[in-house]
Amino acid sequence: MHLLRSLRLSEARLSPKDPGLSPVLNNLGLLYTSSERFAEAEAIFLRALAIEEAAFGKEHPELANVLSNLGILYVGLGREKEAEVVYRRALEIREAKLGKDHPHVASSLSNLAHLYSRQGRLVDAEPLFLRALAIGEAKLGENHPEVATYCNNLATVYQNLKRLDEAEPLFLRSLQITQATMGRDHPDLTAPLQNLGMLNLHLNRAREAEQYFRHALRISEKYQADHITAGLILQGLAAVQMQIDAWRKNLLAQEVELNRALAKRSVVGETEIGVDAVRAVLSPNSALVEYVRCPNPFGSKDASQVRYYAFVLLPGAAAPRLIDLGDSAPIDKAVIALRAEFTDFQDKLRECETQEEIHDLEKVQEKRFQNTSKGLQSLVFAPVRKILGTTKLVHLAPDGELNRVPFEALVDDDGKYLVEHFQFAYLSCGRDLLRPRTKAAAGTVVFANPDFRLGSTERHELATKLLGDKAPSKVLVASRGTLETRSIGWKALPGAAAEAKDIQTLLDKGEFGPVQAYTAKEALEEVFKAMPAPRVLHLATHGFSVDHDPDAERRAGSGAGWARGQLKQMDNPLLRSGIVLAGANDVGKDKSAKVEDGWVTAEEIALLNLSGTELVVLSACQTGLGDIKNGEGVSGLRWAFLYAGARTLVTSLFEVPDTETRELMKHFYGRLNSEGKLAALHGAQLSLIQSRRAGHGAAHPFFWASFVLVGDAR
Repeated sequence: MHLLRSLRLSEARLSPKDPGLSPVLNNLGLLYTSSERFAEAEAIFLRALAIEEAAFGKEHPELANVLSNLGILYVGLGREKEAEVVYRRALEIREAKLGKDHPHVASSLSNLAHLYSRQGRLVDAEPLFLRALAIGEAKLGENHPEVATYCNNLATVYQNLKRLDEAEPLFLRSLQITQATMGRDHPDLTAPLQNLGMLNLHLNRAREAEQYFRHALRISEKYQADHITAGLILQGLAAVQMQIDAWRKNLLAQEVELNRALAKRSVVGETEIGVDAVRAVLSPNSALVEYVRCPNPFGSKDASQVRYYAFVLLPGAAAPRLIDLGDSAPIDKAVIALRAEFTDFQDKLRECETQEEIHDLEKVQEKRFQNTSKGLQSLVFAPVRKILGTTKLVHLAPDGELNRVPFEALVDDDGKYLVEHFQFAYLSCGRDLLRPRTKAAAGTVVFANPDFRLGSTERHELATKLLGDKAPSKVLVASRGTLETRSIGWKALPGAAAEAKDIQTLLDKGEFGPVQAYTAKEALEEVFKAMPAPRVLHLATHGFSVDHDPDAERRAGSGAGWARGQLKQMDNPLLRSGIVLAGANDVGKDKSAKVEDGWVTAEEIALLNLSGTELVVLSACQTGLGDIKNGEGVSGLRWAFLYAGARTLVTSLFEVPDTETRELMKHFYGRLNSEGKLAALHGAQLSLIQSRRAGHGAAHPFFWASFVLVGDAR
């Protein structure tokens, strides 16, 4: 052993009480401590202490090092009273000889505070850790590794005192400093990662906790951590899974109750819904087409087999017809290919610099789209069409990935879009046709082109001005967790502002008037939540629908992109979709502000009272999307507005162009006064197709097919 050999050499040339022996003895004592040779370690430390006392006196700073190491040994042996004595003596020496704000004093304060924490004396430990942190920041710098340690230690005290709001920022700061100075996979990260995992468990944030524990586990496996550390991490992950399982069980119970409640809203009384009841409400030349994506169909022994079926009910038919559409894989693949055509065209459109380039691109891309669309049409609609006869109105209840398809844009064997032959009204299921009508509310309310950069102070003042006594005294925000920056922010929608003016011109003096428009700074979440149910509600703003990704990376920050990170980790689909209103880009910057954040989730929308609202138009991107669950439709904004009481939604399935959306909406509202809702949308789409063909020689569905009507077609 090198240290023993070094000690023997030093003893051979130095006297037994020479202070030159002390450093070697101190290091040897530390080695014995780490090797659990405690009796030998104590003897070595005491010998070093005696040498230094004889050479320097009992108040010299050198003694504090040995006393500190001796204290660590006593703590490990459970001799806490002796540990406190030597820790206090080391602290007193350092304060007296080095000054009360010396970094070594911070180390002694931390040692003593650790001891108090072990003894459960948290109130005594807190001021010592606070003082150690202050010294470290002042003398070592705010990003020094020792400061990270002090942050972690103080946060642990706060966690044990149940002061979790104070603990979390300190744990996060400790983690950030360690990552910045040591790298993302350094062993020193294990402690703050474990602590953050436990903290998030206590806050019922299982997904966040899982991320921290898994990061800690990767590090422990990489550096072959001791079994105790690895065991604690695995225990944490087990606790995470238990919390997730319990949460899912509770969510399932809530979902069952919500579905029961929605069913009661959908039909009168509690009578059983049969085919006869649905057939009775089908008008001539209409049909109900309900798709079902069925795993393990009809008792198949192949658990991996999934098939699509279509049930078709005609007004005069005795029973619905069942059509086997085949294996789900080629259908789902064709849906993905179709949606890729939309995004590919959009990407290429951004590269065009002239109108001529746009027209040329549209012609080429429409042909590509039609070839792809024909393939999907042949799989899912051509077999259905054979028995539709003279049907013109199709009540369509998609399932699985078909929820993401605008059937209007499918192309038949003659090269015609289905919108040129049929009108489609989308449903969650056939029973939606039996929803009773309620007395229509009055007027139209428009929210358009919100000022996404509006600060919290101005939002509060405007909400008070606009709502008066109805302004909320307390902000009630759904539990979304801490969301994070992922983009440069929501961009203004000047076309939406013009859209609002068009609606006022078209509807204000008609049966859907008067029109109340809230634009720019006035398009506030507080106003949205406080409004009485209007007959028509038009929302011309951005929407969001985030796919579930429990492994999404978490980052700290604030701002408009916070729907791109943490939202992905949330199990509840009603928290991963919604709309944004004024101030959305300012979110998270002032956590003490007593205002809404401008992010209205589907969960919050479901709590509104929209009874009497005949039409909600979501003139935003992807507002018709959400989580897809086989047999249950889309769990997102569609479900939320229907549950809140709206009879009909016009909503989008993919990103929509601002200018063309305004044009479509102008056609739609121009027809609404004299036609039904579906007829107005259908006519608006045909008008856009005709005008683009006449002016551009092509009519790519990107410009007209995003919007679909969900619910009551009348």
